[in-house]
Amino acid sequence: MKIDLNKITVSSDRSHHLLAGKPLYTTRFLQVLNFHSPGMAAVLDDTGAYHIDLNGNAIYTMRYTRCFGFYNGRATVVKDSSWFHILPTGQKLYSQSYSWCGNYQNDACVVKDIQGYYFHIDLDGNPLYNSKYTYAGDFRDGIAVIQKQDGLHTHIYRDGCYVHNKWFEDLDVFHKGFARAKDKRGWCHIDVNGQPIYPERYKMIDSFYNGYACVENQYGARLIIDEHGVTHTILKEPSFTPLQQLSADLVGYWKTQTVKAAVELKVFEYLPCDKTKLAIEIHLNLAVLERLLRALYELDLIYKQGDILFPTEKGKLLQSDNKMSLAAASLHWASEPYFTWASLTEALKTNSEMYTKKNGLPIFAWLEKNNSSLLTYHTALRAYARHDYWNLADKIDLSNHKIIIDAGGGDGTLLTYLMAKNQHLKGILLESESVIKNIINTSKGKVPFTFASFDIFKKWPKAGDAIFLSRILHDWDEQSCITILKRAGEALLPHGNIYLVEMLLNEKTGDGGMLDLNMLVLTGGKERTKDQFDDLVKYAGFKIEDIALLNSNNYIIKLIPN
Repeated sequence: MKIDLNKITVSSDRSHHLLAGKPLYTTRFLQVLNFHSPGMAAVLDDTGAYHIDLNGNAIYTMRYTRCFGFYNGRATVVKDSSWFHILPTGQKLYSQSYSWCGNYQNDACVVKDIQGYYFHIDLDGNPLYNSKYTYAGDFRDGIAVIQKQDGLHTHIYRDGCYVHNKWFEDLDVFHKGFARAKDKRGWCHIDVNGQPIYPERYKMIDSFYNGYACVENQYGARLIIDEHGVTHTILKEPSFTPLQQLSADLVGYWKTQTVKAAVELKVFEYLPCDKTKLAIEIHLNLAVLERLLRALYELDLIYKQGDILFPTEKGKLLQSDNKMSLAAASLHWASEPYFTWASLTEALKTNSEMYTKKNGLPIFAWLEKNNSSLLTYHTALRAYARHDYWNLADKIDLSNHKIIIDAGGGDGTLLTYLMAKNQHLKGILLESESVIKNIINTSKGKVPFTFASFDIFKKWPKAGDAIFLSRILHDWDEQSCITILKRAGEALLPHGNIYLVEMLLNEKTGDGGMLDLNMLVLTGGKERTKDQFDDLVKYAGFKIEDIALLNSNNYIIKLIPN
């Protein structure tokens, strides 16, 4: 009698299968998965993982670390750390092994190679196309989502050709002619041409169900919209209004100074503890402390279990013993830069920095004369560097370089990461005398690189075949940048490269706009677009050879002499 596989269920303890509520066979396993066509199920017992037939008997002698169900007559199995597919006979489908395999869908399957790249294979295990991606999803109706190295997504056909060549921050497969897509502004639905079908963007959207979809807008309202973007039903009123959002933006400085006060009082250093003990430790009246704690709750920096206060994940970043701590950054941004920003209007009118007018000296000269502030500044930069540069060495090939210079590299965090990955390199940090003195005092000279003091605008004392200028050029105007690049060129050994680490502004979005204003106010510098960098390096005698995404905010721009 033929058994309908859909009627076979898994027992509550997952040790065997049931048909009409009765055991399908007498054997018991450590774990079983559902039956799939052609009537086989993955199981696990003391001998390992394998597949059984409807009578509970093994269909082959091989044992694996893990087994999964059959799809398109092929099943994913794992042997130690190797992933591959087998046929119902137990025979390996192909000779290759992967670091991960999906299940066959639409006669194709996603696999990940040992280098960590994704692509699709056909029913015989052959690649469907030549490209590889940082992510690939299953095909649905002949179309799949892929992600390239810069984190953007698009749709491809089975032959690897782009469906529309439009790229998004996040993307879903097509469902009834439309796909969910996220760009810089938020979520929307797109058609097969990659075009948004309405102008609005939302915080959250569902796929269309018979012509309608549930969405949530930026103000917290939940709506039902049609395929033209027209609202038909309001399921939930907005949580806040544009006026409330703007009002919160207008008093953003409340947050800046609240965090600074909490750090100065060392609130986070004593957590977890109860509020009475905390009040004693930080020498604050309990009633006043409760007012501060209420604000820290609102900022999602602390939470409470019983009588004990704990820092949230965000709050832990304000503890000084956290290697990613932004405690120093909170003090830096709430001090001289904070007050200098009050002159933004004048900075815009004069197109010049305001730090000198407010503090008597340009920012870097002022820091040189105020060592405690300099230490705070570089402690803040260290945390940002640890966040931004931890995978930098994986993004570029330095195997052909011998001497690497990090010019203006702070405490050498970037240089340390690069040398840890490329131990053949000799590293040199070029910095001011005061910064080098602080490095020597704090590290006791135990760093993997050598250092030399320099003036970035004068002839450099050392030469290298790989020179890094990380977040340097955004501090300066065009002429200063050209001078810096020319000095770097003088210090560049034959066949060497200069590597810039910088943000690239996108002219289609507002991303980076606030940071750009910050550079104007504090240093007279600016964030730049790719075209602006093209022009800038050309005037200094270089050209851009390659650009690689480092993270969501920074790119590695490789220069060669022009």
